[in-house]
Amino acid sequence: MKLPQISYPTYEVKVLSRKKPVEIRPFTVREEKLMLMAHEAKDIESTIRSIKQIIQNCVLDPEYDVANMAMIDMEVLFLHLRAHSVGERDKTYFKCTNQVEGTNGMLQDCGMLLDVEIDFLHIPVINADLDKTIQLTDKIGVVMKYPSFTLIEKLAEIQPEDVEYSVAALCLEKIYDENSVYEAKDCTYEELIAFVDQLPGDKYEKIKKFIDNVPKTSLNTTKDCVKCGFHHVFKLEGLDDFFV
Repeated sequence: MKLPQISYPTYEVKVLSRKKPVEIRPFTVREEKLMLMAHEAKDIESTIRSIKQIIQNCVLDPEYDVANMAMIDMEVLFLHLRAHSVGERDKTYFKCTNQVEGTNGMLQDCGMLLDVEIDFLHIPVINADLDKTIQLTDKIGVVMKYPSFTLIEKLAEIQPEDVEYSVAALCLEKIYDENSVYEAKDCTYEELIAFVDQLPGDKYEKIKKFIDNVPKTSLNTTKDCVKCGFHHVFKLEGLDDFFV
């Protein structure tokens, strides 16, 4: 028996990785279950994997490569999906940590619970105009790409002491000199690592600076404690902080 199907509204979301917006639909009960799994996950990798699956289900654009999407795209898409599915606004809570005098005369945290409202459709992306082209010498340069979920999966196989340099290698999109352009996707991981390893320290710092400043969702918000009056400035960044 074929039961009736409910149609969904669709929305367009602008992401950093391309000019054309991505078309999405809201969550269904199936995605709500995935959301619960993501909430209950004990590690960030499992949480991100569940969020990636939600996005995979809800993106209607066949041309958009969800499997290799940049982490910043994942953040933006998830926030919009959450807004259109659960509600544009929600609250997160903090405890006031301002030091006040307790009944015993000793300093202690105020402890007042503060509610901070988040507008999920209007969370800024910082460093959105970060230049991906880095000139290393007069003749050699690189074009970078934003970290992706695929990169995070790759890092799980790498020794902790090698993670920083592996991120640098895996964020390379192109390497060029005066004669040729070399696509990173056509190189082996070992070749990319070898390229990074032979860089002089000051040249590597240019790549590291790019990685340290990749775009991310970031919100600065303030709240005065109703108990002690202390003025708090809260900074929320990335999926972990906005996953409320």
